[in-house]
Amino acid sequence: MDKREYGAIKSSNIIGQSVLSAENEDLGKIKDIVLDKKNGTVLYVVLSFGDSMHSNNKLYALPWSSIDYDIVKQGFRLIVHKDVVTSTRCFQNDQWADFNDPLFHLPVTTNGLS
Repeated sequence: MDKREYGAIKSSNIIGQSVLSAENEDLGKIKDIVLDKKNGTVLYVVLSFGDSMHSNNKLYALPWSSIDYDIVKQGFRLIVHKDVVTSTRCFQNDQWADFNDPLFHLPVTTNGLS
């Protein structure tokens, strides 16, 4: 049997991981992952940003496609501009969003980043 590289990872190894900007700025951490309970796909990654993003109690839900795994840095990198993140999909740490809200199903632009 041949061994293949699938890129599989446990969610417990993702939650708490740092997220970097395209400019290698440490933005914060992955707080949680939101799954589609019917088909098992990852819908959102929930990010909690540090003081550089204005508030520690705000969370930001972004489509999984908004982050990428950086093999060199061995960590996650935001592929959308951080200003896009702070202007959309924000909710409080003590009052989680309703992920069925249409707001969470709008596309996120990359603002020239890829």
